[in-house]
Amino acid sequence: MGGHMQSRLMDLHEELKDKYIICSCEGKAEQAIIDLLLDADALIFKRVDLVGKKCTMIRSASRIEEEYLHTAYNRPVVILRILDREKEKFNLRPLYRKQYAVFSICTKPEIEILHIIHEGKWTEYKKQNKLKPSEYFQKLHGGELTKSENFIKNYYDSVDDLIAAIHEYHRISAYKDIYDLSNLLKE
Repeated sequence: MGGHMQSRLMDLHEELKDKYIICSCEGKAEQAIIDLLLDADALIFKRVDLVGKKCTMIRSASRIEEEYLHTAYNRPVVILRILDREKEKFNLRPLYRKQYAVFSICTKPEIEILHIIHEGKWTEYKKQNKLKPSEYFQKLHGGELTKSENFIKNYYDSVDDLIAAIHEYHRISAYKDIYDLSNLLKE
C-alpha cells in the first residue's frame, strides 16, 4: 500500500478513536455487512461506540441533524456513511459542519461486488458490461432476493470469508483514493 493510503488509513483510525459514531448505511445489505463485522469484532470500532448501539438507514443530512445532532453526548461524535457513491450530496448546516466530522466509506460500484469476488466470479463479471453487480449477482442466484438482510447474514460461511472479499476488493479496485470497507477493518 502506498504512503498516501497509509496516512489516510491512520487518520481514519485516529478520527474514530474514542468517538461516538453515527453509522448511516445506504441499505439493508450494507447494514447487514456492518452488523456481521461488528458482531465478529472485526472493525476499528464496536457496537457500543454507535449512537443507539446500531446503524441507521437515515441518509439525508437534515434528517441526521434532526434525529441525532440535537443531543448532548459525553464524547465527540463522527458521522460515518456507508454508500456506493463517494460524491453523494450530504451537507450539514454550517453550525454542525464545524462540530461533526463526516467520512464516506464507498462500496462502488455496489456492495454486491464483494459477493461476486467471494464466489470467484470477478474476472467473469468484468468481461460483461451490461449488468450492475446487483443484477449480475441476482442472476447467479436464480433471481433470489440477494439484497435482503437475511440473505446477507446467511450468505458468508464465516466472517473471515467476508473479510477476505473486502481485502481482495481493496487490492483489485481502481478506487485507491477513497475510503472503502477495508479502512474500517482491524489490522
